[in-house]
Amino acid sequence: MEAAIEYSQRINAVRMELYPSPRSVHLYERRGFGPATQLLVRNLF
Repeated sequence: MEAAIEYSQRINAVRMELYPSPRSVHLYERRGFGPATQLLVRNLF
């Protein structure tokens, strides 16, 4: 996880998107992830 975050920062990525399972939400929150507030999505299926 830390390597992915560091790589994303190194390439100046704007954001990292995750689709966590309910069981893994706390894991990602502890690493600084939070709910998206500026993302609009339309599911097609």
